[in-house]
Amino acid sequence: MIKKKFRSALFNTRAFRGANCDSDHILVVGNLRVRLKSKILTTIQTIKPYIEKLEKTDVRIAYAINVQNRFGLLEKEEITSDWDTIKSVVTEVAIESLGPCINARRRNNWFDEECKSAAERKKRCRIKWIEDRANLDKREDLRVSRNLATSTNRRKKREKVGEELREIEENRAHGKRRKQFQEINRMGNGFQPRMNFIRNKEGNIIIGKEDIQRRWKEYFKELFNRPPPHNPVDEMEMEGNIDDVEAPTQEEITDAIRKRKNNKAAGIDNIAAELIKYGGQALHDKIISLMYSLWENEVRPSDWDEGILAVLHKKKEIALYVETTEAFAYFQLVTESLQIFCSNDYEFIAKI
Repeated sequence: MIKKKFRSALFNTRAFRGANCDSDHILVVGNLRVRLKSKILTTIQTIKPYIEKLEKTDVRIAYAINVQNRFGLLEKEEITSDWDTIKSVVTEVAIESLGPCINARRRNNWFDEECKSAAERKKRCRIKWIEDRANLDKREDLRVSRNLATSTNRRKKREKVGEELREIEENRAHGKRRKQFQEINRMGNGFQPRMNFIRNKEGNIIIGKEDIQRRWKEYFKELFNRPPPHNPVDEMEMEGNIDDVEAPTQEEITDAIRKRKNNKAAGIDNIAAELIKYGGQALHDKIISLMYSLWENEVRPSDWDEGILAVLHKKKEIALYVETTEAFAYFQLVTESLQIFCSNDYEFIAKI
């Protein structure tokens, strides 16, 4: 069971005859004492709002009213409408109005009280049979209870799958394509293990978290600090004086907010486009005032200089399922306010 070298690490070993695992073997449980290097990791859990609730009209109206009321309280307290204030108001009101997003789906969501009672009955019959193995009636009761538990679990699974298929059909009938394909992918893909391995330049496998982060840092450093091209592109000369450009109008900023696409990943501030689009006129006025301030002062918040690098698979080695850094594509997730601000710059450049 264990090597003689480590026999002192195993103690308090017991056999549990009542463990119900449908096997003729007896479960053995023991305590294993191993000395490992302790390392405390501090993780910060971010609470995200349930954005999908904004699809309902009444929820949108309630969210906009709550944002307006919160800004009204801040104006009475004479708090400035900078980006930090806007970010905190949107984040807090979104959590209060929409609730936290719970993405974790229970794996065996079909297991209910009926399945639990069948499993407990099978366990009681098995214990009685273990105490008197020569009794044929107890053995028959165990066989019947085992078949009942198996058929109950199979029936519950089939009913749950049918319910999920009906939900997919309802999403298709109501035009909810995103939810439809999300459920199809979840049912089709099943459990997908996450591989936290990568190869370095020499082709050796890297397992440690710090080593993987160091390799990604080295990769992006080489990617973004390349030598200048041999044949550079000629710079375009812009007509007029760029310093005399007027600030974007309120209509242009409002139009940029309205054109933000839904169902897109949020940036480092966890503020999705829907939270700004459906925040009401009070939030839009604060965004417009912020844009004018940034345009005049030419200083933007430090949060806008940060982003999330999302890595995507392009190819993988079939033999070892271990990726190299060159086998990935990436894109950067930035804040929605920065995208709104940049969209006005793009429209100005397009007009020139």
